[in-house]
Amino acid sequence: MIKINKVKEPDFFKSSKAKTITNTISSHFAEPLSRRSQSKFPIGDIEEKFISGKLDYFPLSNDDKRATYGNDLDDEEKVRLLINPCIDKPESIIGYNDDGEILPKPDITDKEEKMVQKSVKIFGLQRSELHKSRREKWKDIQVQIERIKRAYKNYIKHSDPDFLTDCQREFEALKNYKSKDKEHLGVVRFVIRQELSELRKILIAIQEV
Repeated sequence: MIKINKVKEPDFFKSSKAKTITNTISSHFAEPLSRRSQSKFPIGDIEEKFISGKLDYFPLSNDDKRATYGNDLDDEEKVRLLINPCIDKPESIIGYNDDGEILPKPDITDKEEKMVQKSVKIFGLQRSELHKSRREKWKDIQVQIERIKRAYKNYIKHSDPDFLTDCQREFEALKNYKSKDKEHLGVVRFVIRQELSELRKILIAIQEV
């Protein structure tokens, strides 16, 4: 095996490199803007990449409406394709399947469907780890709802107060899934909403006891 001893870089060499870099940067920004594109720091290329990235990450249904410096954003807002949760009420247009995949809800407009598709893509919401986590959350909620139904059926069948207590406890457990600090609230609410009619009947029945 060959052993190599690392030699410390001389101070005068470090100083020389630092001066070279500093002078290069200083001279670049001292040049007129029109000449910088041909220098070692092509600002035009950087600006082009930034603008291109902005187009990718802020999609519009009509790029002619894209706001420029000083222009009003109202026209751009009308053709925005990214979902804004403060304005758009995502739960009204976003759905899920039991595999945890995010899908546009049926019976929404073409623009709303594009908003779901673009937002899912840009925010990376179909990443494998998120997909798996949503699928597991879906199953957890389904199991919890089945526990409520089973406890209520046992109460009706046996008229045993213990089963009524079980049913109330299972409802509290389901309620905890809806806490704002929990993950995948959209999935939780979506699954519960599918069973909402029956859950309401059970809840009303046990409250009247």
